Amino acid sequence: MVNITEFMASVHQFLSEQQIDAGSVRQYEFPLPADITFPALDWLASQQFYPQFYWYHRDGHEEAVLLGEVKHFSNIADAEQFLQQQTAIPTMLIWGLNAWQPLPDKEYYADFVGNDSYFVLPRIEFCHCQEKWILAINIIDQQDLPDALQFLSKLQSVKPILPINSRIKRIQHLPEYQQSHDLTTQAVELINSGGMDKVVIARQTDIQLTKPLNPASLLSASKAVNGKCYHFMMSFNAQHTFLSSTPERLYYRKFQQLYTEALAGTVVNSSDPIVRKTNSDWLMHDDNNQHENLLVVEDICQRLHNNSEKIDVSPPDIIL
Repeated sequence: MVNITEFMASVHQFLSEQQIDAGSVRQYEFPLPADITFPALDWLASQQFYPQFYWYHRDGHEEAVLLGEVKHFSNIADAEQFLQQQTAIPTMLIWGLNAWQPLPDKEYYADFVGNDSYFVLPRIEFCHCQEKWILAINIIDQQDLPDALQFLSKLQSVKPILPINSRIKRIQHLPEYQQSHDLTTQAVELINSGGMDKVVIARQTDIQLTKPLNPASLLSASKAVNGKCYHFMMSFNAQHTFLSSTPERLYYRKFQQLYTEALAGTVVNSSDPIVRKTNSDWLMHDDNNQHENLLVVEDICQRLHNNSEKIDVSPPDIIL
């Protein structure tokens, strides 16, 4: 039985014997042996290279770990054009983030300012699908090969993610309590008067800690308590990370078909199957939650109507 460090050493040896044509983009794939245990997030957090990207599907059938950068793109169009040029490598993927709106010129947004997106072709990527892990290594051409070999030679052994050891020093909400209370009151009055059907109220919370927080530790802790969620993390560098655990999927596109969902209504989950069923039944038959979900469904259908040939709406379901 070999471990992940020994496996990566064998990959390094294989690549050191390769010759790549000038200007030729190559992707080498290596299936991991079934007896290798690969603690994905722990391995990623043990590395010294950036960017670091982690992705976990809420159903658990997909997981990805990406490390390093061969190319980066500041908008989707450039990333898509690059992929279209790699027709000989249908498995090649570009990973990253989209900004919803222009970001303020602040130091902690330094990697995004002036750009709509942050997409990368990673140096290496581990992808878990159909119950197996596959390692892919991207190399631009023969001149890039020495950099790839040096990158592989400096990978670190796996170290377990340490628990969170930071404490909260200060919390600041925007808006603060009184303004949030006033806005909520206004929203309720508008709904009661018929001026509005639904309001999503949110606030920004700025938390200052006693010591720097390890983002992988935070995401690992979130994964432990937030089931049926998409977990993802983009660490631009050692100081700046964007991460999230969310049950919602904005959309999934496959060729000309677009899949989205109206996820609305929440109830406390439980490890007790009887309590879980009782809560699920209440959620499915509660008038307020049903109305909220219907509003979201109608809004989605209206927005997609002019850009779709056909819209199918499935019956409501529960995500546990």
